[in-house]
Amino acid sequence: MPHYPVMAGELIEYLMVQPGGTYLDATAGLGGHTRRIAERLTTGKVIANDRDPQSLEMAREKLAPWKN
Repeated sequence: MPHYPVMAGELIEYLMVQPGGTYLDATAGLGGHTRRIAERLTTGKVIANDRDPQSLEMAREKLAPWKN
């Protein structure tokens, strides 16, 4: 089943993501918001965290292109 992050557009707008910024997604879930942030980074980084190990593993797989 596909995952659609809630209010992803608003998140990006309000965060005003900068290509070199550092961001923390403390409720990473399946990585939807983390991905939206990571797509806009060049030299910056986004740290994803979650209490649910299963969600983190799924997010890790989905976010593999941005693992560095």
